Order: sequence, then C-alpha cells, then structure tokens
Amino acid sequence: MGMKGITKGNIARVLVIIAVLIGSYITSLHNYLLFHGIAEGFSIVIAFGIFFFAWNSRRIVDNSFFLMIGIAYLFVGSLDFVHTLAYPGMGVFKSGSTNLAAQLWIVARYVESLSILIALVVINRRFKVVPALIGFIAVFCLFLLSIFYWRSFPVCFVDGAGLTVFKIGSEYIISAILLASIFLMWQKRTQFDKNVSKLFIWAMVVTILSELSFTLYTDAYGIMNAVGHFLKIISFYLVYQAILTSGLEKPYTVLFKNLKDTQEALQHEVEVRKETELNLRNSMDNSPLGIRIITEDGKLLYANQAILDIYGYSSLEELVSTPTEQRYTPESYAEHQERRERRKLGQPVPDEYMIDIMRKDGAVRHVQVYRRPVIWNDETQSQALYKDVTERVQAQRALAQEKERLEVTLQSTGDGVIATDIEGKVTLLNRVGEQLTGWIEEEAIGKPIEEVFHVIHEHTRKRISNPVSSVLELRRIVGLTNHAVLISKDGTERIIADSGAPIHDERGNLLGVVMVFRDITEIRTLEDERLKAEKLESVGTLAGGIAHDFNNLLTGIMGFISLAKHKTDPGGEIFADLSQAEKASLRARDLTLQLLTFARGGAPIKKTANIKELLEDSTLFALRGSKVRAQFSLPDNLWPVEIDEGQINQVITNIVINADEAMPEGGIVQIGAKNNIVESKSALPLPKDNYVEITIKDNGVGISADILGRIFEPYFTTKQKGSGLGLATAYSIIKKHDGHISVESTPGTGTTFHIYLPSSPRPITEKKETTEEARGIGGGRILVMDDEEIIRELLYRELTDVGYEVTVTEDGTEAIERYREAREAGHPFDAVILDLTIPGEMGGKEAMEGLLEIDLHVKAIVSSGYANDPIMSGYKKYGFGGIAVKPYRVDELVKTLYNLLRKKK
Repeated sequence: MGMKGITKGNIARVLVIIAVLIGSYITSLHNYLLFHGIAEGFSIVIAFGIFFFAWNSRRIVDNSFFLMIGIAYLFVGSLDFVHTLAYPGMGVFKSGSTNLAAQLWIVARYVESLSILIALVVINRRFKVVPALIGFIAVFCLFLLSIFYWRSFPVCFVDGAGLTVFKIGSEYIISAILLASIFLMWQKRTQFDKNVSKLFIWAMVVTILSELSFTLYTDAYGIMNAVGHFLKIISFYLVYQAILTSGLEKPYTVLFKNLKDTQEALQHEVEVRKETELNLRNSMDNSPLGIRIITEDGKLLYANQAILDIYGYSSLEELVSTPTEQRYTPESYAEHQERRERRKLGQPVPDEYMIDIMRKDGAVRHVQVYRRPVIWNDETQSQALYKDVTERVQAQRALAQEKERLEVTLQSTGDGVIATDIEGKVTLLNRVGEQLTGWIEEEAIGKPIEEVFHVIHEHTRKRISNPVSSVLELRRIVGLTNHAVLISKDGTERIIADSGAPIHDERGNLLGVVMVFRDITEIRTLEDERLKAEKLESVGTLAGGIAHDFNNLLTGIMGFISLAKHKTDPGGEIFADLSQAEKASLRARDLTLQLLTFARGGAPIKKTANIKELLEDSTLFALRGSKVRAQFSLPDNLWPVEIDEGQINQVITNIVINADEAMPEGGIVQIGAKNNIVESKSALPLPKDNYVEITIKDNGVGISADILGRIFEPYFTTKQKGSGLGLATAYSIIKKHDGHISVESTPGTGTTFHIYLPSSPRPITEKKETTEEARGIGGGRILVMDDEEIIRELLYRELTDVGYEVTVTEDGTEAIERYREAREAGHPFDAVILDLTIPGEMGGKEAMEGLLEIDLHVKAIVSSGYANDPIMSGYKKYGFGGIAVKPYRVDELVKTLYNLLRKKK
C-alpha cells in the first residue's frame, strides 16, 4: 500500500493493522503458543475466505487467475491448519515436534508459491475448476501421506542442530519462485487493476522476507520465528485486500476486467466502423481508379472523378448525355453489346476484361475493367473499376516486337523458363530449364506441363500442382507452393522456387503462361542452418542467465553434502541419504550443462583427443543394460580432433540413447568413423579442411519426413517424457566445434546421423591425477574471492580440512588489498580462487589484472557459473592457471588447485 493510498482514506486501516501487530507482539512475549495460534488462525481465515469468495463467483467470474488462487488458498489454509495443530506444545499429534511443524510449513509455502506462479502462466487460458480441484486434492493427500504415513518427506529440523539444508534450500527456492511470480505479475500487470497488481506484488515481497527470516531461526519459540509470522500476517492481509476487498468494491476492474475490456473494444469498433464508412466514401471519391456503380439494366448510380478524367469529360451529366457507342471504339462497342446480351441471358461473363474507349478529344485509351457485385443502398448492384493501362499495352506491343531478342535472352538467363499455351502444353523450354527438368526442348514441346515439370512436396512427397493451371484459371501471377521439389527425367531431386505469369496479346487476350523457376537447394540448406543457429542463440540467451544463478546454488548444495558425507559413517543411513541427494544434485548439474550448451558467445574448452576411444567409451556406457548391441568400425589411423571431450561425449550419448529407444526389441547400432577431406565445392556447409566423419546408424523405427526437419529444434520432442534438448544440444555442440551434423531416415528402416569434426594438427597428450593425490598435498595459503556467502564458507571449511590456510573475500577490491598486504608482510598467498562475476563490484577478470600488477607470477583459478563466458574457454590468455566451472564438486576444485600448486613447485 503506497503513501498516496494512506493519505486518501486508509489511515484508519493502517492504524488497525499496527495495533494488531503490536498486540500480537505483546501476546508472543507472554504466551508464544497463543500468539502462534492467533497468527496462523488469521492466515487460515483469510485463506478460507479467499476460497469461498472465488468458489461462489466461479460461474460468473472470467478471470482464471483469481479462480486458481482461490482454490489454492483452500489447501494452503488447510495445510496451515494442520501445521498449527502440529506445533510443539499443542499436543494434538503424538509425533508433534518442531520438525513436523516445519515440514508442514514448507509444504504449505510450496503449494502457495507454485500456485501463484502457475496461475500467472495460465492466466489467459480457459480454466476448468473441477480438474484443478481434483489436482490440488491429489497433491494435498500425497504430501500428507509422505509426512504422516510413509514418513518419506525430508527432515526440516533436527533438535540440537537446527534447520536442515533441505529446509533452508527450500526457503530459497520458494523465494525464487515468488521472485519469478513478481516478474510475471509485472509483465502482465495490464490484465489486472493497478491497485490489485501492486497489492499482490507487495504481498509476494513480504512473503519472501518471511521465508528468508525462517532460514535464520534455531528455536520454534525464537524471535526469528516470530518475525516470520508477523510478516506472514502482513502478506495474507495484502492478499485479502487484493482479492476480497478490491473484488467487492470494484468487481468490474478486478474480477470482470476482461468483460469490461471487451465492452470497451466493441464500442470502439462501432465508432471505427462509422469512421471507416466515411473514409471509404472519401476514398472512392478520390481513388486514382475509375469507379462506377451501375444497375443490371445499365443505369449509372455513381461515378467518381477518375472516371471523368479517363473519358476526358468535365461533369457527370456531360458523360451520361454522350451516346454509349461514341464512348467506345467500334470493336470494343461490339464486345460491350455482346457482354450485355450474355448477362441478360444468364450466361457467364468474365469479371475482368479490356476495353478501348474514345475520349472526348478523340484519343483512344486502353482500359482494364474489373467488374464485381456490391451492396449499394442496401441493394445488389454492379461495381466496375476502370484502370487506364494505355502505357502498359503500348509497352506490351513493344515487347512483342522484341520477341526474337527475348528468345535469345531466355536461353541465356540463369533461371529455368517454360512457356505453355492455354491448354497447358509446352511451347518453349530454355537451356537451364532443360538442365533442371532433364528434357530437351524438342522432346518437351507439345507435351503436357505435368509430364515435363514433375513437382512434389518436400515433406509429404505428394504431387503438387504447378502454377500453370492456377495462372490459366486466375489469369494473374501465381507462385509455387513452398517446399516444392522438382524431379527431373533421370530422377534427380532439386528444391525449387518458381512463379507463373499469364501471356497476353495486345488486346489482352490470354495466350498462355510463362513459368520461371530456379534451383534453391543450396540456398535452402544454408538458410535452414542459419535459422537453426538463430533459434539456438535465442534459447541460449535465456539459458545462460538461469544456469549461472542455479549453478551457484548447486555449488553450495553439492559442497555441503560432500562435507556432511566426510563426517558421516559411510555405512550409515544418513550417508546413504546424502549420497542420494548428491546424485540428484549431479542430475541437476547435467541439466544445467545442457542449458549452458545453448549459451551465446561461449566456446568449448578443447584439447586434442583420440576420437576412437571416446566413441567406444561413450557408446558402451550409453548401452549398458540395453538389449541393443554396438558394432564398431573405427580404423586405427583416425586423425586426432580438437574437442571438448565432455561435450562430444554428450553428443554421442544422446544420439546412441535415441537409437536404443528406437529399437525397443533390441538390434544393432553401428558406430563408424573415417578421415574425410572436404573440398571447397562440397555440398556440405563446411569450409575446405580435413575432417573426421562419424556415422551412427540404427535399424529402428525411423523418423517420418514431416518431422525430420525439426528434430534439432530446442524443446521439439515426440517422447512423452522427453525434454527436447538432446538433439538440440548435439546440434549446438557440433556447431561450436566448427563442425556439422546431419540426419537421414526412412520410417521402418532406421536412422543415420553424420557428424563432421575438424581434425587437429597437434599430437594427443593426456595427463591424469587422482583426487587422493590432490587431497593429500596439504600446506599453503589460499585466497578465495566469491560473492556468495555459502560458497565462501564451503571453500573455507573444505580447503582448511585438507591442510590449507584460507582467507575469504567478497569482491575483487578486497581480494587485491588482502593479496598486497600478505605479500608486503612476507607471507604471500600461494594461490587465489576468483569468482568471475560479482554483480555491482569488481569481478575476477579485473581482479586478476590488479593482482598481475602486484605479482606477475600469481597463481590463480577462475570460477564461474557462466561456462559460456569467453574467459572460461581462453582462461590462460587472461593470466589464469586453471578453471572451476560451477557447479563443481569440491574434490574437483581441490584437484585443480593441486595441479596449479604442483606446477609452481
């Protein structure tokens, strides 16, 4: 609620809220359990009130957002009610504890935050109340069963230890969901009343503060718990104001906004139509085309100024008083009389024709006439549009005189040209047309156009009509359908673009059709590649930002799980649970890595590798436990390639898994590779160079032609549980390796993928160190710079455990100062770990520049969740000695640090 609103009539309401909060605070000091019950009871009443309001207005409300929020708060209130009963000291449940209350709290907040987010996403879709209610009931029951019956819900509070990582992480995730909801609410604010959207945004902001406060309490009766409940009271009050109060005071702007907007739009449309009618009349009066409205018996009802200009008369009366035969040439008058007689007899008359008129000054003009029925003064009349085409006709006559020269030009043009008569039989075929169709002109002349010009649809493989028949019917220029493939006489297929145009004599009579077409196979191939790259680039822009923040969270989660495992009995149940959590985090990291593959501007971290070993290892790993058998054809003399092994492993794994799924009853996937020299004139979209060509072939169900061209698109999938990222990821990776990937498939026969990777002139070098060696080095002073507190604490604890002396800093400025102080004191740091991106402060790149000014031999590792940043792939150019891509296992960072310090020694 803004200050403007308070000064205009909400002062009393604010004072009541303040009094309630003060009273609640005093109550919490004397009887915290009573305070908790009052606070939760307030929230529960508000939640149920929102539900009853939405439920009772469901048949008249047209706002899906408020309906879904109303249903959601029924279950949020129910969960809060059970949470209140389970609170320590209530004595309702035998198993009542701080952990049980915390579990129910987390479930309620997940339901609340996700419901708001989903409601904003589906705000413009038709909302079905009953299915939504059933879905909420199912989720509600599943959560309660997992807590009370199965006892599978993660622990949220441990007596004596405090909040668990799951509880704290959940609060952050819920806050992130609410932040996303705030963003969507702001984007879609025009669909809400201005005050309603503001109240909802403030409610979510206060809820986020409430959730963050619950990450800090250590006692169910502590001050941070009380702060969280105070904030919850405020947030529920704001929601109450947004839905109940505003909905009752201004239902048309809150609940029926769409209806109001529709009414306003209809009123606007009526006004626009009135204005359009006036504009239409003005347009007709001032149109450059001559316009006449005449009755069936030839009486003139309307003529604009352009008609007078065409005939050369000064007034409509003068034009009407002139006998009709004097306004035509003799030949055109005879044709005019014939058309009138045919109309009287009900015989068909062309709607478009040419006439030769006699102007008042005796000049002959050629006029194109378009005739059509119109409603004029509520009756059907005939409208004739006149266009003076004298210059065009004269030009056509001049062109006819140049026929012989045109013949030479047609034979010299780079496009194929076919001319036909009005029966669609070939009369001309130029040299390029002969090459593309496979027919010679002498054989083609006199043949039906369909026999010479055989065109099918690229995807459906069905025959499509050529433009000749359409031009003959419509008597205007017609283009060929997209995705047209010309099949020549010898069976060669080419993607073409063409158009057909009518051929007229000087009187406008249709003589035939001329069709121009060209081979665009190569252009289409390059265009398809460009469009794919653009799609991936747009996805990458979004993916990079999301993955960075997510990687920071994952780094902390994975790191502290690792710390907890080191302090837990490997044979115990807790160790097993931590291992499962770590596996889930690794799966999340894999998904993040796939998203980062799309990130714009990045490059793979390459090294020279043996592609044969990588193909064998990746394929066998992907087929473990499968009925499908791998068959390799990999010669020993394959050229080395410059690749990011992790990314290429991902490509091979994704394709092999697809092959395995295409052969559910088992089969053989054939993996082959060979050296390939691509010449400059090759059909492949690759520069001239040496490549290793990889072939992955299966004998599975195959891919239909109508979707084959879309399989590399992001999020396109035919699988019920597929993400649509697998092949899109593969495409992006190969492109970033300066290679090429293509596919060919026949339904029922199988699918073959071809991958081209540039060869490397450098020899293969490999050097591996073990984690045990890295953890055993001990000693040394390490400076850590990272803006995330959880990561600073994680690295401090882990590196200290393995024997290092660790100093942590929040930004580059502080890191440079600490490094300088240590060097001047005679106790320099042995290595530094720098986070690349520090919002609003000096990041790793600038910090490294400052450190190099102090010490040219500084040993540094760059760390970032932006794996697509150019610094990560070319870190050595910036003075770094190693990289750590978030999210990482701390053991991996320890190994990188070990290698860096070993080089120093």
